[in-house]
Amino acid sequence: MKADAYPSKEVDKLALLASDGALDKDQTIIFRDMIMNDPIARRRITRSFYLQSCLGEELKSLELVNTQPKKVQLTMRLAAIAVLILAVVIVFFVLPKTGQNDTEPTMAIGITENKNVAVISKHVDVAWGNDTSLKKSKRKSQIPLEPCIIEIESGLVQIDFFHGATVLLEGPSKFQVINSEQGRLIHGKLCADVPPPAIGFEILTGGFKVVDLGTSFGMSVDYEGSGEVHVFDGEVEVWHPEEDKQILLQQGQSISIRGNSVVVGKSRSQVFTRSESLDYKVERKITESNQISKQLIEDEDVVLYYTFSGADHWARKVKNKAIHGRKGTDGAIVGCHTTQGRWPGTQALGFNSSSDRVRLNLPGKFKDITMITWVKMKDVLGENLALLNPETEQDHFLHWSIISSKTKELQQLHFSETSQAKGLIRGRTHYHCNKNLHQQLLTGEWAHLALVYDTQRGKVKHYVNGKLVGTNDIKKVNPLKVGIADIGNWPQEEWAKGTKFEIRHLVGSMSKFLIAKRAFSETEIQHIYETEKP
Repeated sequence: MKADAYPSKEVDKLALLASDGALDKDQTIIFRDMIMNDPIARRRITRSFYLQSCLGEELKSLELVNTQPKKVQLTMRLAAIAVLILAVVIVFFVLPKTGQNDTEPTMAIGITENKNVAVISKHVDVAWGNDTSLKKSKRKSQIPLEPCIIEIESGLVQIDFFHGATVLLEGPSKFQVINSEQGRLIHGKLCADVPPPAIGFEILTGGFKVVDLGTSFGMSVDYEGSGEVHVFDGEVEVWHPEEDKQILLQQGQSISIRGNSVVVGKSRSQVFTRSESLDYKVERKITESNQISKQLIEDEDVVLYYTFSGADHWARKVKNKAIHGRKGTDGAIVGCHTTQGRWPGTQALGFNSSSDRVRLNLPGKFKDITMITWVKMKDVLGENLALLNPETEQDHFLHWSIISSKTKELQQLHFSETSQAKGLIRGRTHYHCNKNLHQQLLTGEWAHLALVYDTQRGKVKHYVNGKLVGTNDIKKVNPLKVGIADIGNWPQEEWAKGTKFEIRHLVGSMSKFLIAKRAFSETEIQHIYETEKP
């Protein structure tokens, strides 16, 4: 019988009869053929049995003791059967079905269709490819995905499908998220873990199809559509259309398909990166980040180093961890809250309201300066967003900000230094980076920002994610002073109420802030970014 011959209703009917042991001889033959030759029917049957098993366990807790009247026990049994049948009806007849050739989706009146089918649960060291249809705002963890193309040049991306399967994509790869129970590996390498609720999950390729039977496996596909499948645990079926047959692979087996050539061999799990390896890579990145943090903390030119990690949720002080920093340079946390850092399990500081800030006092004057921070923007509320803004009742002070357009389509880095005496400004110099950083700053991703004031080379340099994005000639060398200032806000908002200057507070997260009294080189900035990037 053809693979698409069985109507869904007939499959569901026989699945219920089979679970009750009520199939007659003819129905048994048909049911066996469904299981052997129809992958769609087999998937429905598997889910039906799984659902009934789960409901059976739940119903056990509702059973009454044997001393109750038989009428009551019969009523409860009928109720249990009704619940079971109702659940199956809801799952198979009411909920939208995926992977089938329905002419129109069934929609409930007044309910907006939800097209999300998966979510990126983790990623590390990812370089996104040009053919990725995934919007930049979606290229982060815990964001639901609609059907899309994901292309990565390097790194790892873990995709959790809503029906329970997990795919770990390893770059360079190109993958299509088709629906909640089906994907397509266009080229590259992946590993898949499929628990019992997701049995029947399918991976398509240009030359064959893999149907999972509850297992974990790895597969690779080249640009010509040839590939390999390696089973680590459980079983998978490989469908080869030209051969018009299915091949069952069990734990420890592999298959290599090159056109009409099909070769079964031993599985080689060592050539694939699995989910445990992703966790290891994340842990390794955290370790490497901690190592470079230790180096910076011990650097004799680093005068302020806030990490915003390891503090109690209610702590209102952030310790200056720089060994060569002055005493009394710890920061005061005002209104901010702890939130997740650049990796799961790490901490950052969250800025939301117009009151949120970190207040600091860093005395001293500096010939050169480097400032570095990690920020993740949520929104842009004003035209000037404070990274570090000063108390202006000082003889020297500086501003480090993000300048935004009213339409939020333009974000640029800005640095200025000011000198004054007795309240009269003697000099103010602005150093503006004209490059539009909208794509780097408003994607919901962590961005590494750095500012270098280098008197030896006569340059002010702006960096984003380890790359030099703008330079300015120093117009006049002046001593730089931080003094009393706010991180993520500015102290002067009171007199600016009702003006365009009022709103300058950061909306998002910050995971570190560093100030050094020397000009870091481009190589140093890039190395710090590459080591610390999530």
